[in-house]
Amino acid sequence: MAIQLIFLACAVLTPITILAEAGLIATWNRWYFTRGVMVLRWGVPADHTPPTRSIDGALNNRARSPGITTWLVFTPFNDSTYGFRERILPVRPLMYTPVMRGLLILDPANGQVVVKGFLYWSLIPLTLALATSSLLPNPVAPPIFVVGLLMVVAIIYLFQALRFVGVARDAAYVWSLSATNEGPAS
Repeated sequence: MAIQLIFLACAVLTPITILAEAGLIATWNRWYFTRGVMVLRWGVPADHTPPTRSIDGALNNRARSPGITTWLVFTPFNDSTYGFRERILPVRPLMYTPVMRGLLILDPANGQVVVKGFLYWSLIPLTLALATSSLLPNPVAPPIFVVGLLMVVAIIYLFQALRFVGVARDAAYVWSLSATNEGPAS
């Protein structure tokens, strides 16, 4: 009985979270992009301890390079904190459902750039709904499907984690260039 209640609660909560999350993503809600279940934290030292300057223009330009995946887009929350995520619409050869959104922090006190990846909220009730449904007498999703889905999510996470680490490296490079006046910050 408890498994059925958990399944029903998660099944109802999943579409609600998807809609709420879509609104928060579309409006670049600062609170949403700076809090959540952190599943990645990566720091990259900057060559210099540069003054904090807006670098979102340069990051957006670097993230729009031709490739097979969706572009990353950035928005500044202040001079040293940027939210980022995959762009919603352009169709690319390698499309996937992202599992996390990003936060980029320029940390002049420590001379580093930090990227944090926060899990998309909707993934939690969806995964719980599928996992608990596989335990029901008449499962909506058989256990092998749930295991397969978790493997796909893990692969997407690893792919996104590599992209987020690349964001940290690019940001450290762009930020260092802006400090040495070798290039514009935006």
